[in-house]
Amino acid sequence: MRNTKNKKIIIETDSDECSISNLDEVWASDDDWVEVIPFEYKQPTLFIEQTAWIIESFKQTSYNLNCFKDEVSYRNIFYNKDEGFNLCVHTKDDQYHLFCILETEDENGEITIERHSVDGSELKVFQRSEIKLPFMKKLFCRTNTDDVYLTLFDPELKNEEFTYCNHKDDQNDILDLTEYQKRKKYKIGVLYVKEGQTKEEQFLHNVESSKTFQDFLNIIGDKVKLSGFEGFSGGLDLLHGSCGKESVYTEWNDFEIMFHVSTLLPYDKSNKQQVVRKKHIGNDVVMIVFLDGNVKFDPDSFVTRQIHVIIAIRPIFKWGELKYRIEVSRRSCVPEFEPILPTPPIFDKNTLRDYLLTKVCQAERNVLVSGQFLKRYKFMRKDIIQKIYKRNLF
Repeated sequence: MRNTKNKKIIIETDSDECSISNLDEVWASDDDWVEVIPFEYKQPTLFIEQTAWIIESFKQTSYNLNCFKDEVSYRNIFYNKDEGFNLCVHTKDDQYHLFCILETEDENGEITIERHSVDGSELKVFQRSEIKLPFMKKLFCRTNTDDVYLTLFDPELKNEEFTYCNHKDDQNDILDLTEYQKRKKYKIGVLYVKEGQTKEEQFLHNVESSKTFQDFLNIIGDKVKLSGFEGFSGGLDLLHGSCGKESVYTEWNDFEIMFHVSTLLPYDKSNKQQVVRKKHIGNDVVMIVFLDGNVKFDPDSFVTRQIHVIIAIRPIFKWGELKYRIEVSRRSCVPEFEPILPTPPIFDKNTLRDYLLTKVCQAERNVLVSGQFLKRYKFMRKDIIQKIYKRNLF
């Protein structure tokens, strides 16, 4: 076993049960990749040359697919609720906080409070018995406890002034604020790679694919005709045919996912760079790479600043059956996210779909709040909260 900083890392094993926890961590820069490497062969399918890496070890045999179950959101708790109201606080140190508050009619009931700030959202639930009114409020029978709610949520907000937010556009703006990351619509790239191919130009010039690849596409979604399609387009042209005739699409877990499949996007024999294919796949943040054969894939071989997570799928025959082995690479700025890869990371056609769709949706959500996207995410949140605050001042 060998680990050389800033060079290709080679790990050899003959077992699916590969533990690499004794490797030293090699921290990467924001633009480098962090590789998650389960093995089927003596050398990894995903590899990087001249780049620092963090290699994560895997010891668990189970994984969690309930990432979206009972997901708490502004839409299903606060939106269009008559008993709810919103407050906005502009603190003395120039920070903005937006509070969504929902009171139950029961005197012994709950108070649900969600705070939105530049950094994210936080939800807390309190019992009415936890609310202690100041002496002067009790003395003069003042029933307005809204400032007490703020202090209960965050004691550092004591004595900060707040503004009620009841403009007709506030609720829709809060939806935009809260659903940027917890989105319901995803566009995912799918790149087909044949054995012996190592360069982007070769990948994008694939026109014909194998039955194994077609079977894989049938697992993750359904082929749909783009002309007149009424679902989520994922940026594909539904009117003039400039993005091809068909694509792969699925509705899953209340989500809509449109796949940008390299072999289904238009092919121009005279165009070396295959601009249309590269434009769509290269602007996705998550890409599935289907490795048809004993292929080694370098994430840097597909040049793009947008793609931050690559999920490699390799079909293998194990115990006489067709199965699929998954490997994952992510930029070092992207935090680890569920569902984790089990050991060994091998799935059959019945288990692959739910795992893979959960993984790609979770990947996109995590990418959107990390790395180069984080600054944009925080700017968007601050802009919306400031807009709500300022239009409710008068």
